[in-house]
Amino acid sequence: MLMDRAAITVMVEEFWRSFIPVAYNGDESTAILIVERFQKQIEDMTALMPTSEAARFAQMVDEERGLLFDEYNANPEKLKARLGIITPIVPPKAVRVGEGMDLGRLAVRTTVRAAVWESVISLFRLAR
Repeated sequence: MLMDRAAITVMVEEFWRSFIPVAYNGDESTAILIVERFQKQIEDMTALMPTSEAARFAQMVDEERGLLFDEYNANPEKLKARLGIITPIVPPKAVRVGEGMDLGRLAVRTTVRAAVWESVISLFRLAR
């Protein structure tokens, strides 16, 4: 049942397509919800796989997440163009400089939260 790398890449890119515009607009709670939903999707998929396949699948997903995060950090506009994401040139007026969270920090925070949540779930699985 192990998915190929190309399918995983598409899945992670779809996640970023939904995540970037929301994070860009400063909607942290919705961005976190998107990350949690994606994490749940990965967990549901790995639950159906044998342990060795699940571990490899999760590793490939994490690698793809990292590649896109690095690509975003290197050139956010290029990644957005490649993924077909359109964001306004000027941030919305509701987000003032200094009050908004930049996309990189938000992505790191949500990734850390997802990793912590994944660790907690793993502990509960071990306790079963």
